[in-house]
Amino acid sequence: VFNQLITEGADRGMHLLVWCDTWNNLNRQLSRKAISEFELRVLFQMSATDSASLMDTPAAGNLGLHRAILYNAQAGTSETFRPYAFPDKSWVEKAVKYIAPASIFGTSVTGR
Repeated sequence: VFNQLITEGADRGMHLLVWCDTWNNLNRQLSRKAISEFELRVLFQMSATDSASLMDTPAAGNLGLHRAILYNAQAGTSETFRPYAFPDKSWVEKAVKYIAPASIFGTSVTGR
């Protein structure tokens, strides 16, 4: 079902933000087709092998702390940047309230 949401969701106005700790775990959960749907990818410090699997270069293997790479799979470009801290709980709650009215596959984002 998750693979189907990834591959068909954008056509229905659904967009996903997905996080995974290793390439092997991502590969276990998602099909190659589903992984290819993620055009924009943010990579933090990881093994050179995982980096090469996600963006065709081992560059994320040399990032170090407080650095990330924004990779655009369609354009084949990458940009190193300093990521910001995760937003606080109140910001996330406001974002959820803003997004909640959107209807995906006949149900709201919040499941109500």
